[in-house]
Amino acid sequence: MKISFCEFLVESGIVTPEIMVQAFIQQSKGNKSLPRLIKDNNLLTTDQILAVYEHQTSEHCSFEKSCQVLGYWSEEFSLQLDGIIKDQVPSIFLYLLKNQHVTFTDLTVKLDEYVAMVIESPSDFGIEIAA
Repeated sequence: MKISFCEFLVESGIVTPEIMVQAFIQQSKGNKSLPRLIKDNNLLTTDQILAVYEHQTSEHCSFEKSCQVLGYWSEEFSLQLDGIIKDQVPSIFLYLLKNQHVTFTDLTVKLDEYVAMVIESPSDFGIEIAA
């Protein structure tokens, strides 16, 4: 039953599938690619990015996987990148709010319901609880 919060909003009837797709399209229009974010924020050098592209091409894998194989993707790297994405990538939920596809109250209520589902059955969401 592992679903994302966006899928949960659609299944709950808060937004239509068409509105959610439009929100994803709008979000992606202004976004930089992962390699561009990494380069612009000096997380990897140009030579390292070229090495990743070379590996990605020869091994037919994702940019992230190539970074991992080449030893560039560490926990610290991931945390830095997460912070950059949070700062520089517009939230899909802001798009939904700004365009009045959802109210703040509805979004908050649904987030509360979603979190309750995760807490009730964490393993359904791929979360393992330490004993």
